Formats: sequence, structure tokens, C-alpha cells
Amino acid sequence: MRLSDHYSSYRMKKIKPHYFLFILLLFLLPLILFNTFGRYFNKSQGYTSFDFAKWFLVINDEEVESNRSDLNGTIQLINSEDGTTKIDIGDECYFDIIINPSSTEVAINNSIYLNLKDGNSNLPDGTIIKKYEKYNNSTSDLLSSTDVNNTTLRIDDNIYLSNNHNTLDNADSLKYRIYCQIPEYADLFKNQELSVTPIISVKQILGNE
Repeated sequence: MRLSDHYSSYRMKKIKPHYFLFILLLFLLPLILFNTFGRYFNKSQGYTSFDFAKWFLVINDEEVESNRSDLNGTIQLINSEDGTTKIDIGDECYFDIIINPSSTEVAINNSIYLNLKDGNSNLPDGTIIKKYEKYNNSTSDLLSSTDVNNTTLRIDDNIYLSNNHNTLDNADSLKYRIYCQIPEYADLFKNQELSVTPIISVKQILGNE
């Protein structure tokens, strides 16, 4: 082996550990910076720190404990005339969605979506959504009534914090009563029980969104 080759080999052995240390540092540096800036970013949002704000909703007796949830539960229809679950052709029927925000410390947006033709209901062909009503559930006060007359329905609504950004402990729960009309020519057994599966999405409202 020539002297130059020996010197080159010795130099590579000497530099190799530093070389790997340098590569490791380049790999770890972005992760360290991302984690550091991410922490400061989360703490600089203003208002309440949403990471620690209490989020707890109850929708139709189902607890919602995350800051964004999609509920896809089946709801049975009620006959508008006699209040039973027995439905015949030509009947008007309804179902309720009750949103209780009383234990939540963040403002929320709720979205209700129903499509009678997408397989998420066992209602007969020709059934339409007539209208929906919005109530203060604790007082039974009618807040609004909206005609629909379609096979699809979308409701978007907000529940805001009080002016001092305290909890909604005194907030009233909201009830959405959605009416459906069974057609006279429906292929339906007498006194049949029917259900729908609306998609109910809830999320916290950030800033002025």
C-alpha cells in the first residue's frame, strides 16, 4: 500500500463518525423546530385555549366528547296524528334531533343532512321532507319553521358562547323536528315502523368563522 493510500484510509476512518453525526443532526433539526413552533402556535390562538376548553354535547341522548364528530344513528319516525310508531300510507310523520350544549365551553356549529334517496332510510319511494321546525327544547317555544318539500334536507346552525366567553351552563337545548309525508300510493304494510339515518356533524367554531 502506498503512503498516500494509507493516509486516505486513515482520514476516512477518522472523519466517518463526525459524518454520521452531521447527517443525524440534519435529520433531527426539522423535527425539533416543527415541534417547538407547533407548541407556540397552539398557545397563541387567542380566545380560550381550545385544547383545554371543555367540549361535551349530548345529541339524542348520545354523548359527544370530541371537538368534531359525525353521528350516523337511526331514528324512528313518529305518526303525527296519534304519536305512535305505526305508519300507514298517506300519513304525516316526524322525528326529532335534540342538541344539548349545556356542558360545553366552546361555541359550536351543527349540521344536519338527510337524503331520502341515498339508502339511509327505509321510507318508501315518493316520501318527501315537508318542513322542519326549530324549538327551544326546555320551554317548547317554536323558534322558526321552514318549508322544504324535497327529498333532501340540510340544516346548518350555530350555538355561540355568551359575551364573556364563559360556559354555556345556562344554554337551552335545541330541538329540530323534521316532518315527512308518506305518499298515498306507497308500497307499505299497514302499521309499519319506519326509520331514517340523518348525518349529524358538530364542530367547534374557531375565531370568527
